[in-house]
Amino acid sequence: MADSMRLFIGFAMPEDLRHCVAGLAGEARSRLAGWRWVVPENYHLTARFLGEVPAADLAGWREALGVVAAAHPPFSLTVSGWGVFPDARRARVLWLGIREPEERPLSRLVRDVAALPPLSQETRSFRPHLTLARAQAEIAEAPTWQQEPTMCATPWPIDELLLYQSSMRPEGVRYRVLHRAQLAAG
Repeated sequence: MADSMRLFIGFAMPEDLRHCVAGLAGEARSRLAGWRWVVPENYHLTARFLGEVPAADLAGWREALGVVAAAHPPFSLTVSGWGVFPDARRARVLWLGIREPEERPLSRLVRDVAALPPLSQETRSFRPHLTLARAQAEIAEAPTWQQEPTMCATPWPIDELLLYQSSMRPEGVRYRVLHRAQLAAG
């Protein structure tokens, strides 16, 4: 094991929803130039990026995620709407929005993850989204549609919190699940 690993905490996308989202991305790709598209195997929702973490801290993260996950019941999300970060004039990331139930279980779960030390020092707010593409150049064609593309109605069940390792490879980024913590309250 290396001295440190690039880690993040997130949620895996089920295969049926992955297939639907890949179709939406293919539709957008055919109309947009200047974007590098995320491969469907890498679709996920990030709860919190950890960055470079010492390998010796891995057991502590596993334990902490288990405690947080056990305090939350499973729930479902849906994808909803398109958008870009940071804004339409300087589009750098193309994303699909994530809609959560009115009770806001995703927001509560992510808040509890963010409260874990040393994440409690993080100041960025959580904006749930699924990254589809990143701009390849400083000026990428900003996505514009005459009407909203058809969204995937397939629910996204959230029943576990995952600890991922992110590795850069010559063929692109690769994500590997290092730990699964089951949501269990209820």
